Amino acid sequence: MCGIAGIYNRHKNIIDKDLLINMTESITHRGPDEDGYFFYNNIGISHKRLSIIDLENGVQPMVSENDNFIISFNGEIYNYLELKEKLVSHGYSFKSNSDTEVLLIAYQCWGNKVFDMLNGEWAIAIFDKAKNQLLLSRDRYGIKPLYYSLVNENFYFSSELKSFNENFDVELDKQELWDFFVFGPKDGGNTIFKNINELRPGKLLTLNCNDFTIKSYYSLLESFNINNSKLDLDNIENLLLDSINKRLMSDVPLATINSGGIDSSLISSIAINNIDSDLYTFSVAPNKTGEKTLKGDESYFAEHLAKKIKSKHFTIRYSKKNFVDEIESCMIYNDDILFHSNSIPLSYMYEKIKKDYNITVVLGGEGADEVFRGYSINRIANLYSIFDKPILKYIAIKILKIKYPRLNLVSKYFKDSSFYLQLAIEQNMHMSPKLANKLLGINGLPSKDRIALITRASKLSKRNQLVYYEQKCYLSGLLQRADRMSMRWGIEARVPFLDHRIVNYMNSINNKKKSGVKEKKLKKILKHISKKYIDSLIINRPKYGFTSPLDEYKKDIFDKYSKHNKDTQSLNDLTSQEILLIYNYQLLNLSKSKCKK
Repeated sequence: MCGIAGIYNRHKNIIDKDLLINMTESITHRGPDEDGYFFYNNIGISHKRLSIIDLENGVQPMVSENDNFIISFNGEIYNYLELKEKLVSHGYSFKSNSDTEVLLIAYQCWGNKVFDMLNGEWAIAIFDKAKNQLLLSRDRYGIKPLYYSLVNENFYFSSELKSFNENFDVELDKQELWDFFVFGPKDGGNTIFKNINELRPGKLLTLNCNDFTIKSYYSLLESFNINNSKLDLDNIENLLLDSINKRLMSDVPLATINSGGIDSSLISSIAINNIDSDLYTFSVAPNKTGEKTLKGDESYFAEHLAKKIKSKHFTIRYSKKNFVDEIESCMIYNDDILFHSNSIPLSYMYEKIKKDYNITVVLGGEGADEVFRGYSINRIANLYSIFDKPILKYIAIKILKIKYPRLNLVSKYFKDSSFYLQLAIEQNMHMSPKLANKLLGINGLPSKDRIALITRASKLSKRNQLVYYEQKCYLSGLLQRADRMSMRWGIEARVPFLDHRIVNYMNSINNKKKSGVKEKKLKKILKHISKKYIDSLIINRPKYGFTSPLDEYKKDIFDKYSKHNKDTQSLNDLTSQEILLIYNYQLLNLSKSKCKK
């Protein structure tokens, strides 16, 4: 993984080289090994490299042999060797063993069709000299970030918001902030900073002096519209095996995250049989308080799995002080709003993995719950679907609104949405609209992006609406967490469960075959496959989820946050999550940089 940035002037004027250098230096942590720049007339493209494949070659930006195409690429293409074979059969030759060169020549050969052929994660910039045209592409699920801004005649792009925040006079967008505080992450579009956008997953952005277009090469929505009546467990298992094996490709030290849950345990159990060296596995947990095990400590299960598969396992423990001291730096490296409190222990773990064990690549379990239906909300949706009479559904909704009172707020803003979709929206809510209004001094409403996403979701069958929203919104927050907290320390985090072949196949299967009403029936396809690789202690343990002892640390976090907040509310008035969100907002207000231009 790496960091990319660039400036394109639509009036064919020379771009500000010093500005591009500053934008690139802002993301040095993403690529500490080397950097590169390409300047040509009205464009400048840069690259910060984290060397993983073909360490001696693969320097970027890379120029094609005919001198027409220039690429700067963040990510990994796991099927690049298969693509290379096809290109060799077409008469192309190669100077390196890097996936970047394969990607560049593949684009030269197949044009935009190449993005349908890729297996991996990426944020790509390609400049075509002959057309004086810039192309940006982002992977199907938004595993790798890509931001852009069009200001008058200048177009800017970067892997992180930091390139904009540290070099321009950015302004917070309070309506977008309100939407985030109340409804959580979404899949790109407008950011919390005015005039800065996030390219959505599965999109191609094309820019030249006359045109600016954004088109889809992949639609997550369409993956739900293919109906597979037959459940082929062997096919799913083979796809999982192949996905994990492909993501073990590395010329630098590699490890897996082993939390003790079924997802990471399956990855670790398969990985250890497919590498030539010892497998290092890591988990993170809070320090114990006497005999008390704090929330977020799954070390017993992680260590149990490690003994079973004979991995070299390390449980990295953090104290309350470690957690509280790390909050501000995590917020800064996250760029916008820190939605997940577990980003903090995750960052702490990645720091230790890099500094103490020199690991550069890790495999993690993000995406498994969204793809295989592992969240408890799926049980509620399945239970609700059993009621076939309107009166029973009416009673069920009344009862659920007592158990989940935020559903009343969701139905206020999205009253025409299905109850399944409202359940998904409710799960992402962390701040009341009333508190968000008071904090921001506005009367907020759902953003246009949010409304458009919900409109798209409504085209699906009702239970698929819930799954689609999870994959578009909650998952985007998890992927941002994984990217920012790992790349902060120069570590590449790979996510085998988000191989597009797995996602497409699972989304085409009837939901009844993926999960049931009882907890043991959640993620039942993955549990069935895992019986070959993991023992029953891991498979049958209750769903826990990667979390942190936020409530136990609440007072300490509140005390630190209060230093930045002039209008301090009572500790008891706020949830732990609300304190973090407000703290983050205050920090954003304090740290807004002035324009350096």
